[in-house]
Amino acid sequence: MTLDLLIFQSINNLATQNSVADFLFIWITHLGYIAIAIIVLLSKKKKPVINSFLAAVLGKAIEESIKLIPYFYRARPFIDQKVNLLVINYPTSSFPSGHTIVAFALALPLLYYNKKLGIIATVLAILVGFSRIFVGVHYLSDVFGGVLIAVISVVITHYFTKHIVLKYV
Repeated sequence: MTLDLLIFQSINNLATQNSVADFLFIWITHLGYIAIAIIVLLSKKKKPVINSFLAAVLGKAIEESIKLIPYFYRARPFIDQKVNLLVINYPTSSFPSGHTIVAFALALPLLYYNKKLGIIATVLAILVGFSRIFVGVHYLSDVFGGVLIAVISVVITHYFTKHIVLKYV
């Protein structure tokens, strides 16, 4: 048994043990990144909004590109394992976690512009990643892959907007 599978099972086995936790993590898995987008908009500044949304778009583009490459295909946990599946999900590739990419791509730029809102958004992004394992649709490595892609997207868009776009805004 791999460490990835062991960690997945440890987290996913918490599902169905408490109806409040189940409800919370189902909500977070479906709406967490929307809540983060609202937090970004609450910053009331153009730069974090532009950086966050560009990073999310770039991250999603990278995710979709990776999912087109057969080498990176990985069956979702509910396909290969006995899981406590709390949400309906398509049997697409598990790697990387798109929800995690969007959540972190939206949240991380906010840390640069508004520390308090950035911390709240980042904690919510962490909960989105955790929720994807909890509800039974991703392994830990899928979530870590999503975080890495989000960080890369944020760095690229930050450089791009700082040196090209936001110079004129």
